[in-house]
Amino acid sequence: LYAHEGGAPAEGAAHVVRLCDPAVEIVNGAYYDRDQRVPPAAVAEEPRSVKRLTKLADSLVGQTV
Repeated sequence: LYAHEGGAPAEGAAHVVRLCDPAVEIVNGAYYDRDQRVPPAAVAEEPRSVKRLTKLADSLVGQTV
């Protein structure tokens, strides 16, 4: 949704509404481009990057790793 700038808000909302439909099979934690499931970027699966992001996110919400 964020990579496609300039689209009408209704277009973006339509993708979100479709993915929220109980009749549509989705995978929690999967990545979606508009309403199509896509593979994650390589960096999203790098253990070092995941650990860094987790540590940063935890510090931002006041938790510790």
